[in-house]
This record gives sequence, C-alpha cells and structure tokens, in this order.
Amino acid sequence: MKNILLCALNSKYIHSSLAVHSIKAAYNFYCRKVGESFGDVSVCEFTINDNYSSVLYHITSKKPDAVCFSVYLWNVNFISALCKDIKACLPDCTIVLGGPEVSFGVDNSFFAENLYDYVIAGEGEKAFFSLFAHLCTQKAVSLPEEFRIFSEGKTIRATTAVSLDELPFVYNEENIALFKNRIIYYESSRGCPFSCAYCLSSAEHGVRFLSLSRVYEDLQFFIDCNIPLVKFVDRTFNCNKKRSYEILKYIIENGRNTCFHFEVAADLFDEDTLQLLKTAPRGRIQFEIGIQSTNKKALDASCRTIDTNKVLENIKKLISLENINIHADLIVGLPYEGYDAFTETFNEVYSYCTDNNHYIHQLQVGFLKLLRGAPLNRMRSSFGYVFSENPPYQVLKNSYLSPDELNMLIAFEDVFERYYNSGRFHSSLCYIAASNAFSSPFAFYTALSEYYSSHQLLFRGISSRKMYDVLIDFLADFYCADEIQKIKELLLFDYFASDSSDLPPQSLHSVWKSERHYKESATEILTALGKRSDRESTVRFVGNTHYVFDYSKKNPVTDRFDLCK
Repeated sequence: MKNILLCALNSKYIHSSLAVHSIKAAYNFYCRKVGESFGDVSVCEFTINDNYSSVLYHITSKKPDAVCFSVYLWNVNFISALCKDIKACLPDCTIVLGGPEVSFGVDNSFFAENLYDYVIAGEGEKAFFSLFAHLCTQKAVSLPEEFRIFSEGKTIRATTAVSLDELPFVYNEENIALFKNRIIYYESSRGCPFSCAYCLSSAEHGVRFLSLSRVYEDLQFFIDCNIPLVKFVDRTFNCNKKRSYEILKYIIENGRNTCFHFEVAADLFDEDTLQLLKTAPRGRIQFEIGIQSTNKKALDASCRTIDTNKVLENIKKLISLENINIHADLIVGLPYEGYDAFTETFNEVYSYCTDNNHYIHQLQVGFLKLLRGAPLNRMRSSFGYVFSENPPYQVLKNSYLSPDELNMLIAFEDVFERYYNSGRFHSSLCYIAASNAFSSPFAFYTALSEYYSSHQLLFRGISSRKMYDVLIDFLADFYCADEIQKIKELLLFDYFASDSSDLPPQSLHSVWKSERHYKESATEILTALGKRSDRESTVRFVGNTHYVFDYSKKNPVTDRFDLCK
C-alpha cells in the first residue's frame, strides 16, 4: 500500500482539520520509531461547499490505495456520497472512516453495506498506524499499546489511551504555511470531567493533559509564527485550575500578536485567575462559556453540574474587564424547559450580562442535537423527544416544546443573530431593552422576528444597511416621534462605530450631518484634540452631538471602532 490519502471536509474554508494533520504526524512518528514505512500519507482538505465533482476528481485522480475520512455532523452526507463513488471508480481502494459520527456505530442509512472497509473508533493516531502496518504486513506491529479489531474485522479501537506527550506536535516550519488565513486548532488535553447528557465528551471518562513544558513549547511556536488566532479544542480548559492559570499566565506574558480561544466553565474561575486576567492585553484571550440554561430542573435532568449564579457573576466580571471577548451559549430543547421556561432563561442571562457599558459579545441560541454516543440517546422516550434523522439531528419536538414553538424560536434565533450577535447595534439595543415598549428583551426579539416573517425577510440574506432601515420601520409602531428620533441617533452612532463608510443608511439621514458640510467644525474639533484629519481620526456628526472615531483598526474585543479620547 503505497499511497494513503487523509481527507478532511471542513464546514468552511477558514477552518482547518486538526484530526487529519495529527494522524499524519503520528503516523510518520511511529514509522520512524519502528524503522519502517507502510505507505506515504498525504492530506487533502476540502469544504462541504466545494463542488462535489471537483472533490471527487481530486481524490480519484490521485489513484490512492486507501482513502481515509474524518466524519462529523456537517460532512457525513457528503462523505457517504463520496464513499459510494470512490468505490465505483476505484473498487480496490481501501476506505477507512474515523471521527465522532462513526465511532459509536455506522448503523445508519448514510453508509450502505460495503461502502467502507474499516472504522477507527475513538482515538485515531496509534490505531491508524497499527491498521496500516497490519494491512501491509498482515500482522500487528509490536508497540507499547496494541489495538483490537471488533465487529467482524471492520472496527478498530485502541485498548488503552495514548500518552499525549508521546504524540508529536502537529505544526512545524514546513507545514505552517498551509494554514495561512485559517483558524489553527490546538489540543492540550483530552476528555472532560463532566457528564452532560447532550455532549459526546461524556462518553469518555477522565481527563488527560499534555505536560506544561510541552504546552509552553507549542504555544511559543504559534507566537513566533505570528499566528492570528489559535483555538484550544480542550472540552473544559480550566477544569484544572492551577494548570489553566499557568497557561493563561504564559500567554499573557508572551503572547504578542496571537489571540487564544478557550472553552471554559465560568464557575470554576477563582479570584486569583480573575486578577490575572485583568492584566491580559486587549484581544489576547477569548472565552467560550456554556451557560445552556438557568433552569435547575433542566440542568439536573441533563446531568449538567454548574453553579449558574456564579457563572453569571463571573461572566459579568469578565466583560467588565473590557479586554476579553466573551461568547456564551444557550441550548433550546433541554428536558423540562418549555417555551416559557426558555423565555425566563434568555431574559435572565440577557438582562444580567448586558447594559450600556458591558455586554456578552456573542450569545448563541443553539438547538439541542442528538449526538451519537451521547447519554441523551438513552433518555429520548423519557422526555418524548423526536429528533430529525438527518444531520445535524436537531430536536423537532419533545414533551415540553411543540414543533410550532420550536419554529418560533428558530425565527427568534435568526433575528437575534442578525442584530445582537452582529455587534453592530449595541447602543440602540440597550436603549430598546431599557424602554417600556416591550415587556422583556425576549418579547422585543420575538416581535421583530414576527415582523421579519410577515415581510418575508427571515433566513434571507439582506445587507447590514438594510437591517437599519427594517428596524426603524418596525419600531415606528412602538415609539412616539421623539423616541424614534433618539433611536435613530443611537443607530447612527452604532453605524459609525461599526462601519467607516461616509454614507449611512437612508433611514438615518434625518439625524446625520455630512462631514463635507461641516469641515470647519471638524477641523476645530480635531485641532483641539491634537489630531489630524485622516482616517485614523474622523469626526462624525450625529444629531447635535459629534464623535471622533479612530478608524485605523477595530477594537479586537468588541469588533467596533474606538472613540478617540
């Protein structure tokens, strides 16, 4: 077997596949260890948005002896089709599948009989090497950790977990150029100490860590290469407080221009860590925090251990630092959390963590999905769950949420994503939330989603400029003329804080004074501030107020332009 092809189908071009590159690096390492090669391994990365025929051509034209796919929710359909056509074009080609979509069985309609030859279940680095050593020599190569073959010779699973320090670093000076303009993923631990019923991490018990000395060495490589963004894939980065403190300290002291993204449990942050985070340069760190729900009954039924009050309290502390980007998650469809209960969750999180000065930068409203291998599979009948049989296996209904209520929340999420999570409307949204026009933040976004639906705008691509016009038209029925004038001024401020264009949307022209007609005033203002009239310091006139924006670069935390002090 001379030509082995590792294929990844990412959801977007900006993403990269840690899995296939890690398996290639480990394969080469183990080949050197035993002093023998069992074929040349190369990597091909595509996206699910690529032309299917083009992807098939690139794979089959290489005449591989084996093609190996990393299978996930977002690419399972694409890969299933490829398997069928690769077998038709190259009947002697060995097809190997790995990844979470097949690690817990391939008993689904996406992989018909005989369209694949082997599945590597679970951890793949050593099992991949052992499989191909076995295929080439018809015997398992003697290594400290063996692999076993299950399911009539189709499924390979390692019997013991590999030491993370044994695995080679994925990135080096030769391959780092492949990741230009793409997100780089990095793993410093495997496993999760929690057992959330909806999460695949609960299928693996215990947590294994890469040694700190190795982590420091790897991170320094990213820093020296001036990588813009590195995302840790650790399921709960700060489950070991002392270790996470030391890594954050290293990044804060040495990080330079690289931003590091972590998934964390906010209730595990202690005062020492919060004090350390105060010293982080702006934009050096991003945190993704799973709130999921504030409903204790829903959390308990989901086997999620969390101190919700401390989570919200620490999120508020983190965003008040103004140097760390915060992304938080909610999940629609948890047990016992019906429409009204989710409304309470949303309003509590939104109101507690959002005001004129500080706010969660991204608040994702996600929908429960039935992941293969997750404990939720055993709870379906208990809570009346019905999930789509098509990826991503999203909830369709349960005993507490009807299909109509889920549809309303899907529409709600579309509008919320456009306005709140775009980051373009913060000042105006805070004013609306604080007014009495709507009974709650949830009521506002629900009413706006109904307006979008009635005007056939839901799930359609419309420009950001159009979004300002639509919002003004919608709000006209809820506010008097003076209040609409105030909202227009806030929207115009939001526009100039998010867009350096000289011409705002048409609906805001009534509160805008063109800088071209106020050149003398603008010059006087800039002179008083000791600044020049250029793109780095531009005066904007909003109603009877002027603002001076620094358009040289966006704030890395808020993704908005800063006001000149």
